Amino acid sequence: VSAHCPGQFSSVALAETAMMYILMLSHRFLEAAAYFQSETLHKPTGYELESKVLGIIGFGSSGQELARRARAFGMRIQAVDVRPIESPILNELQPEFVGSPDDTDRVISESDFLSLHLHLTPETRHIIDARRLAQMKPSACIINVARGALVDEAALHEALLQGRIGGAG
Repeated sequence: VSAHCPGQFSSVALAETAMMYILMLSHRFLEAAAYFQSETLHKPTGYELESKVLGIIGFGSSGQELARRARAFGMRIQAVDVRPIESPILNELQPEFVGSPDDTDRVISESDFLSLHLHLTPETRHIIDARRLAQMKPSACIINVARGALVDEAALHEALLQGRIGGAG
């Protein structure tokens, strides 16, 4: 038994939060809520997660927990981590690709959803910048349940305003 201090999250809680954002974005929750409030039902419907690519940058415990949940929705998993991932974990989660930080651009460009699960270090600060946001599919969404400074927020704001990415959570 462990006690959690307010503001600290377990790997499962982080993964569940990321999955919640993925579901909200794929089913256009804010737009659906507005339609509901205006008594317009059955709009919008969003899209299914089956066969969508989830890129996970940082495949430690919270990234692996997210992969477990995403696999239940039929998502395809691609991941990047600084260390090799043990065979039993790979056998269980069956990602279609696991690479090193050198493969980050590849995973970003192929993902329908990109979820960040990194520690904040000088090397990871603004790891998602304007250049990397431009590599994302126009329909792709980014999820950050780690540290805010992993993403250049000004660049993210601009990409969202210009419709260059599908959403953020």
